[in-house]
Amino acid sequence: MPLKVITKLSVVPLTVLLALNSSQVLAHTEFVLPEGTQADASLYTSYTSKGVSDKEIWQIPGLLMGGDASGSEQGFALNDASILLQHVTDEDLFVVFEAGTHGHGDDHELSLEQAIGGYQWTSSKARLKFEAGHLKATFSPNLEQHPHQRSFTEVPLAYQGFLGAHYSEPGARIQSLFELSSENSLIIGTTIWEGDAFPGNALEQDPAYSVFSKFAHHGESLITSVGLWHFRSESEQRLDERHESGHSHSGSTPSDISFSGESELSGVHMSVRWHSDEQRYYEMTGGYLHNRVDGHVRDTTRQASLQGRYHAPWIQVGYRYGKYKLSLRHEEMKLDNELKGPGAQALGLDAGLDEMASNPTRTSFAYQKEVLDGLLLRAEVIDDRTTENPFYSSRLSASWSHSFLD
Repeated sequence: MPLKVITKLSVVPLTVLLALNSSQVLAHTEFVLPEGTQADASLYTSYTSKGVSDKEIWQIPGLLMGGDASGSEQGFALNDASILLQHVTDEDLFVVFEAGTHGHGDDHELSLEQAIGGYQWTSSKARLKFEAGHLKATFSPNLEQHPHQRSFTEVPLAYQGFLGAHYSEPGARIQSLFELSSENSLIIGTTIWEGDAFPGNALEQDPAYSVFSKFAHHGESLITSVGLWHFRSESEQRLDERHESGHSHSGSTPSDISFSGESELSGVHMSVRWHSDEQRYYEMTGGYLHNRVDGHVRDTTRQASLQGRYHAPWIQVGYRYGKYKLSLRHEEMKLDNELKGPGAQALGLDAGLDEMASNPTRTSFAYQKEVLDGLLLRAEVIDDRTTENPFYSSRLSASWSHSFLD
């Protein structure tokens, strides 16, 4: 008998996926890298009262996870530290290097975020940029931001579960910006990746790819954007490498269950910000991700075909007055799995593909204050219902960022 794993999605109005995060609205000048040398550094640390990964590796029931989706942990953490170096010549050739660490408890591995070279070409109505090397994903702004650049410490739930919290690996990208008017612009682009990063893996030789587009409007008091993207990756005998990368906990047992198949993700991100005056603005941000997974799960003795259809909307609202900001975010997942084959039901249970009684959700509230230029304090309250053991937690954070050469 085939195993049917379904979690039901409550009604979430996807028609209102509009947003406000300033880093999500791309200005014309941000597409073209400025001539000269730039050096940026940032640091983000926090204390969390209770985490989803306190006792074992975070596992959302009904979803095969991986990458850097480690989840929060109780105690102090160096969540993020990064340094970026960038140089652009007068002939529009550029190099960018960025390294950082994403802390998980006592684990602080230095990782390469970007190491690229490229060329940018400009005309009166269009911009063209080509870059190759170790690339960060840009098809969604949620994947390239650091914690101090967004309203909450963690990236949206969908990006944690479906893409391992962030995506960075060797590849090549070409994108163009078209100035439709003095206030409107359109970006289109595509990236081809090596395909080794989650949800892919090194055993699969086929590359991953993404295509994306984004429309932005910059008015006198209203700033809006909407973006569409598609991403595809394949894997061969992919294991949950979080068990092997220093994120393991006492009581968690590494699984020998692997996945082979393809993951196709499509997403939309939208935003709107309205400035009522020089001191105040209101914003709304949202997105929707659809993840289509087709393949096989297996261990040493069993195998079953897996067809997964996953949906994940999220919405965020915020208000800023001077150096103070309030934000509220709600995220939800619908996970629909169907497994077929001998022993499919038992294999599905062992793989963590069994159902929850209700949808995985997470609701977060944040209050932050810019104490000094580049120094930010933030307090968050989180209602986490992504596992069978829902809980409330609080988090206090401090971040510092600075541009040394600009």
